[in-house]
Amino acid sequence: VSVNRPKFSPCATWNANATTFANSTTIGTNPGVVFVDRNNTIYVTDRTSYRVQVWQNGQNNVTRTVSGGLNDPIGLFILNNGDIYVDNGVANYQINKWMINSTNSTVVTYLSGGHCYGLFIDINQTLYCSLKINQVLKISLNSTGNMTQLAAGNSTPGNTTYLLNWPRGIFVDTNLDLYVADGGNNRIQKFSYGQLNGITIAGSRTTGTFDLNGPSDVVLDADGYLFIVDQNTNRVIGSGPYGYRCLVGCSQQTGSTSSQLNQPYSMSFDSQGNIYVTDKNNARVQMFNLATNPNSCNIVSTQTPLLTSNNPSSSSTLTSSKSTSAPSITSSLIISSTQLSSTSPSIS
Repeated sequence: VSVNRPKFSPCATWNANATTFANSTTIGTNPGVVFVDRNNTIYVTDRTSYRVQVWQNGQNNVTRTVSGGLNDPIGLFILNNGDIYVDNGVANYQINKWMINSTNSTVVTYLSGGHCYGLFIDINQTLYCSLKINQVLKISLNSTGNMTQLAAGNSTPGNTTYLLNWPRGIFVDTNLDLYVADGGNNRIQKFSYGQLNGITIAGSRTTGTFDLNGPSDVVLDADGYLFIVDQNTNRVIGSGPYGYRCLVGCSQQTGSTSSQLNQPYSMSFDSQGNIYVTDKNNARVQMFNLATNPNSCNIVSTQTPLLTSNNPSSSSTLTSSKSTSAPSITSSLIISSTQLSSTSPSIS
């Protein structure tokens, strides 16, 4: 898969203060999805000017603009060969594809459900689209029939195991399990391959995780741990062998300073583990540098139920008030019960 999935220490930290990678001059006043490929080429959907902006190999200036026929694009995915897949659903009911050196697009498939808030292409070349109409569809790119299949949800909003409510960011791992940021239900749902009944692995009062408020994106690292953009609390949350913790935007206060976000929508890792976030209402893309990624940690838990270390998606918990240290301590992480609470999980 072309997404970066870095390997992190359980106590890796990111700089609280971000640098602004792009602003409204290049990405308009309503940025959508940010995608960083393995060459550190950065792509952002510009919903204002109906285009995709590209920065080759992390350069400071835009090196390519993909446009023509788009209408309010949001979802975005890039293959290892440089092919660009873009949501074009709001008025044109399509997913479009631009080959690496092409100035014209081709239609991948037609959809009747409006926006693809999230796009993902798995290791089998199956494309997934999370639709406004409360479902995730998939289509094989190896097939000539362009037949879509249901991957999760249906057209009815709901909070049962087989329903979704405003699904947005999606991720498919190498086991072909589907992860959905189920924004209207304030949860992350996991659908095992071939299953239409999901399980809640984060949010919605799930034991050992944060309460979420309008999650808009979910990404997995090399070990399968979750990283979540929690839009309505203006932060990014991460999981690990010792539980969940806030990574950036942890004041939860709306703002425009370098340490604040305002309705973040999407995130992507570069190959070094830095986090890029589309900061929607501030009309910018923020980059939070990976500050520390030590080989060993000192972990302190304060009577907080945590996830088991061998399965980041497990609902099993442990409670500990003891400090455990590795042979050589280079960093520390304290997880408290106050970190595991948030404001009301209702979505606006």
